[in-house]
Formats: sequence, C-alpha cells, structure tokens
Amino acid sequence: MESIGGADRWVDRLFAWHLVLVYYWIMVGYYYFDAVDAYHLNAGIELHATQTYLDYLWEHPEDQKIAEIAADEMNHYIELTRAMEMV
Repeated sequence: MESIGGADRWVDRLFAWHLVLVYYWIMVGYYYFDAVDAYHLNAGIELHATQTYLDYLWEHPEDQKIAEIAADEMNHYIELTRAMEMV
C-alpha cells in the first residue's frame, strides 16, 4: 500500500496505527475469553487477505512482490489453523 501512496498523508498513517492498536486489544480480550474462536477469526482474515492478493495477482501477474505477500498470508493461515488444533 505504501508504494501506491497509502502512506503519503500523516492522517492515513495515524488512522491506520490507531486502528491496529484497537484491533490488537480487542483480540487480546477475545483470546482471553475464547481462544479457539479468536484463532478462527484471524484465520478467516488471513484467508480473505490471501484471496484478495491472488485476485490482484490474477490481473497483474508481473507483480512478484504481491505473489510473495500472498504466499506469506497463506502461511499465516496454515499456522493459525494448526494453532487451533493445539488449543
């Protein structure tokens, strides 16, 4: 996102930083009360992110950085799925 201007304005960066902070603390509470569902939610987010990157990659096959990011997101999904089995 930064390479296409997503971090050009300080307001965008400030909003993103605060959004991540709020999301983090919500997930801390969620893990405390129901770890399996919290892992399931995060796995769904990672799977959706993977699909979004793959959709973009389908339209722009020359973008190898997106291919690497999509593979990384899929690895996160697999890790979260394995973590759900351990909990």
